[in-house]
Amino acid sequence: LTIGGRGGATLADVGAAERVIALDAERALVIAGGVAQVYVAATGRLTPYPVALPPVIAAALDAGGRLWVATARGLVLIEGDVARAVPVPALTGRTIVDLIADPAGGVTATLGAGGLVRVTFD
Repeated sequence: LTIGGRGGATLADVGAAERVIALDAERALVIAGGVAQVYVAATGRLTPYPVALPPVIAAALDAGGRLWVATARGLVLIEGDVARAVPVPALTGRTIVDLIADPAGGVTATLGAGGLVRVTFD
């Protein structure tokens, strides 16, 4: 995996990462085995994500810089160090398999049984 940093590209061994999302020029969110970690370019190390999360299925960073996380317990929105559950009636009893950032804000959840649900939170 190559992640850009101030000193140029950095090669990072993040193991069997299922998803990697650039958080900024120096950090990336790495999801592997349902666990969210942060790769820090300055140290070349993975550290635990600063917000405790149930097993992570997918994540996306929206146009406003907010991190949306699909977990085994539902959808979570993270702004800074604050995480809050986002109740979405259309997702009740359904399994999210992926999240896609919407350029207009929010995310679109793709569902295991088929279908899409667009989610925003203001």
